[in-house]
Amino acid sequence: MKTKKKNGSARASVLPSFITFPRDAHMWFWLAVRIIAFSVLLVCFFRHPDWYSKVSGGVTHYMKKRILFLLGLCFLLVTVPCFRLKLPVWLRIPLAGAEIFGLAFLAVYRAERVHKYNMLAMYTNIIIYNLILVLALFLVFHLITNRIRISAVLAYLLVVFFSIVNYYINLFRGEPINAADLYVVGTALNVASTYTVSLTQQTFIAFFEMATVVAVANWLPKEELVLKKWARLLYDAVILGAAVYVFYLFALSPWPLRQGVQVKVFQPMKTYKRNGEVLNFVRGFYYMKVDQPEKYSPSAARDMMAASGYVSDTPDADDGRVNPNIIFIMNESLADFSEYPSLQLNEDPLAYIHSLKNSHAANVITGDLHVDVFGGRTANTEYEVLTGNSIAFLPYNAVPYALYLRSPFPSLFWDFRDTGYCGNSAFHPYLANGYSRPRAYPNLGFEDFVSIETIESSLTNQDYIRKYISDRCDFEHVIELYEEARKTGNAPFCLFNVTMQNHGGYTKAYKNLPSDISILSEMSEADDAERYLNLTNQSDEAFELLTEYFSNVKEPTILVMFGDHLPNLPNSFYASLLGKSFSKLNDLEMFQRYQTSLVIWANYDINPNGIYDGVFDEISINYLSAAVKKLAGVPMTAYQKFLADMQEKIPVFTAHGCLDAEGNYFALDDTSSPWYDLVKEYHMYFYNYQFGKSGRQDDFFCLDTELPSFRSEGGK
Repeated sequence: MKTKKKNGSARASVLPSFITFPRDAHMWFWLAVRIIAFSVLLVCFFRHPDWYSKVSGGVTHYMKKRILFLLGLCFLLVTVPCFRLKLPVWLRIPLAGAEIFGLAFLAVYRAERVHKYNMLAMYTNIIIYNLILVLALFLVFHLITNRIRISAVLAYLLVVFFSIVNYYINLFRGEPINAADLYVVGTALNVASTYTVSLTQQTFIAFFEMATVVAVANWLPKEELVLKKWARLLYDAVILGAAVYVFYLFALSPWPLRQGVQVKVFQPMKTYKRNGEVLNFVRGFYYMKVDQPEKYSPSAARDMMAASGYVSDTPDADDGRVNPNIIFIMNESLADFSEYPSLQLNEDPLAYIHSLKNSHAANVITGDLHVDVFGGRTANTEYEVLTGNSIAFLPYNAVPYALYLRSPFPSLFWDFRDTGYCGNSAFHPYLANGYSRPRAYPNLGFEDFVSIETIESSLTNQDYIRKYISDRCDFEHVIELYEEARKTGNAPFCLFNVTMQNHGGYTKAYKNLPSDISILSEMSEADDAERYLNLTNQSDEAFELLTEYFSNVKEPTILVMFGDHLPNLPNSFYASLLGKSFSKLNDLEMFQRYQTSLVIWANYDINPNGIYDGVFDEISINYLSAAVKKLAGVPMTAYQKFLADMQEKIPVFTAHGCLDAEGNYFALDDTSSPWYDLVKEYHMYFYNYQFGKSGRQDDFFCLDTELPSFRSEGGK
């Protein structure tokens, strides 16, 4: 034993006294991790020739210094941590402090650089607020791990990784992450595989820096805070209280507003740049609160409803017309770019829909539909059309399906059920669990939910375009559902269909997507846009087949097809299309970002002499169900009658602002607007509907009938 110790001492004496060379499984594990991590990073680096070479005059010139520097740095970061560094005791506390504050500063800096923003360009107080939040995150990790270095590194890694994810989320859907996204993570994961992630120089640097931080942290000596049990309990209580207070201060209190910290929800990347990654995300929780209308109470709402003069129809109200079949088709990302002169195409992708529009036939109505979402959050468009509510009164990007619809609520399809319609189904040919639909749909009156899990056994490869069910296949199932309903009776049929074919992303090429449509003009990201336009061409052709089928059906039938939001094409494409980037659009121009297509087709005359053209030329999604019910001549609730009248005064009512019948823009909170009182009235009705609980006035939101099973549960 003495001999082994002596030999070991002799071997160790070769190294300086402050360095030891540990030989254990832990060291070999981390050595393997470092080798794998830096090897992967080097492979990623050399897959991008433009990062280490330049082409001039047809000759490639390599940046030898950059290549050698990177290789040398990787070698050092892999090998040096094999040697354990020993430092004097008096350096341990300063080192721990440097790690905590240094990594916090580095986290804030790198989080901004991922987006090519400059942390030092932010106001000093904003930088300090971001640092405080990162330090609060460190305290939380230290409470859990009781390890200073591990906690500092975890806080750094979480912030930087979040920034990288946020960069790609903004790239894919045109909007960055916000607090409400935490409720729809599962839905995002469902479609994540359709997007292609490619490294940028900034994201590569961020990943390399993360690997470097872990390697250096693994090399430095471990220094931990050792406290007695009672002192540890006191310390834990203090840091927990500090972390909770910091979160409350920045996430839930109005204090940051007084310090100039504001989140502009309609141009979120601007506020990310101004407020910083961490502060802006945390501050988003403040905007999750639902504002109660001024002077709201159940009795005040009841009095306002009584004074309005609106009364719900009875389900059997007779206007002399037969109730038609009504099929709503919310077509994924369907939009019409034909009005933009900057986009020149070899042929019209929406030739059939445009032929309907140009025919001015009495059985067709087309228009521009204004929605509240861009590039995603399909469920919010669903919510507005099914309820008549506007998400303008909800926190930015909140998803009602996930947050609020936890019991039965009045809706369009409860009305259809009361009026004697059959079908009453929701059909979405994708995974059922997205946006909490299995819980939300029954609460909105649907008797059945048909998803891809229901029909996948009957599908073939020909039923798909890319990885999604084609609109042609989708519409064939719409017909099947109609014919199935006809086997059991002749009651009017209703259906709510949410398609999937056109869903983003559009970066991948697929052999099963035709490429008949080509962009002739010079456009940024033209390949992505061409794939999208070819998808809409398939939708157009499928819709023609659907109308051909129902033109041979004797029962009066109305098809209402509309886009849920614009496609999440790259921002650079939209800049080419619009002539300027989204960040440079003024309030009125911003409506272009939230405008989709609407086409209403019937197998009978629904628009004689164009009497409904003005109703649907410019309409926002919250009015659509009321307008369609009025068009179809079916019984309406008092709430829907209010919406129909409000639409005549304010045809476009969205979270981004409003347009009155004269085309004048005004913000929702503009007290000088001539429509401010009407907006307040709408807000009162909305709040009573969504949050009134036992005080909700169901007779205002439902048809005039007794619904014991619904009303007894609806206010819980």
